[in-house]
Amino acid sequence: MSFAGPQSCISHSFANEAASQGISPAGCTLRCATLVFAYFISTEALIGLALATRDASKCSPAPKSFLVSLLKKAMTLSAVDHPSTSHVLDPRQFDRAYLDELCKLTTRVRGLAKTKEGARMLQTLLPHKRAMLYFTQPSTRTFLSFSNACHVLGIRTSEIRNPSTSSEVKGESFEDSIRTFSSYVDVIIMRTWAAGMAEASAALMDRIRRRIPIINAGSGKDQHPTQALLDIYTLERSFEDRGGIDGKTIGFMGDLKRGRTVRSLAYLMENYRDVRLVFIAPDAFQIDDDIIEHLQQNNIVYEKRNALRPVLPELDGIYVTRLQSEHDTEGESGAFDHSLFHFGPAELQILKADGVIMHPLPRGPELDPAVDADPRAVYWRQERNGMWMRVALLLKTFGAEAEVDFG
Repeated sequence: MSFAGPQSCISHSFANEAASQGISPAGCTLRCATLVFAYFISTEALIGLALATRDASKCSPAPKSFLVSLLKKAMTLSAVDHPSTSHVLDPRQFDRAYLDELCKLTTRVRGLAKTKEGARMLQTLLPHKRAMLYFTQPSTRTFLSFSNACHVLGIRTSEIRNPSTSSEVKGESFEDSIRTFSSYVDVIIMRTWAAGMAEASAALMDRIRRRIPIINAGSGKDQHPTQALLDIYTLERSFEDRGGIDGKTIGFMGDLKRGRTVRSLAYLMENYRDVRLVFIAPDAFQIDDDIIEHLQQNNIVYEKRNALRPVLPELDGIYVTRLQSEHDTEGESGAFDHSLFHFGPAELQILKADGVIMHPLPRGPELDPAVDADPRAVYWRQERNGMWMRVALLLKTFGAEAEVDFG
């Protein structure tokens, strides 16, 4: 099988990678056919297809970690070929170099925006661009932070927050709606109830002549990559006098099974050295096996706990999450005992003096408002960081980061 343009570059890269790992070329061709389009297919579906083609071609076995590494390579090569139109779909597309660059850029733009001259300069960077905010799942922080991030850069915005106000109510397909949006704007930022819709939209964009980037602002119970990016930025800033995230023990507490913020942040932890992750939840709400498998493949130390207090003194940071009751099908949330999974004044006495308390918000009974005044509570700062990180992300999406003076 042969590929034209950037696909041939990707195919050649896959072949070299396979050879270096002792995987037979005979089976690599079919895998390449699947992996060339990795950046717009959800990773788990992609891996399933790749494993199926491996079996069909009777090539030598390849570990799942190898296929994930090829996914990252496909995303990277696609971004190189389309430097100003790269999609943001999944946290696994980011490496340490990208994360470090994004954090540095975020700090720089927020510093510039503190002065009238700097704020005016930022507004001159992308006034020729337009953004569509397609948020059919309720949102406060993500919507407002993306909307204001666009305004910081001079990007004009359109929005749909309810499909009943669009032609979808007349029977227009999701695909036709997305293609219509792409006729008027330069980026689509989308949040949906169902997983996989951002990937499907990116796949559509990559099949049409007017290709524009898709940014996943939350997809069902699956992923929330831009939340994970702002969480990384918040952790790095919180630990900047202690060597950053490397070597830290981070706890995650709450509805971990259905919480996409935890899933996405856990994926990004592969980029940091000697981290230890502790998942604190009742068995029915514990982190899913696909995350555990990813951690094992990347040699990340983790453990599961069913109570907070015994492990709290060991944590450098605690990431508290709410009960995801909107995903209930049979009243599952009723079985959650907040008395065992709650952070309040008593827990402040146990947490390290330099510990960090995070929450993606909105909150419920899992986080007492009495904690807010403690300097270790950084969730309101975390919320503000979201806008500045998304400013930096939009600059990188449009290839405009070089126009920011780091002087």
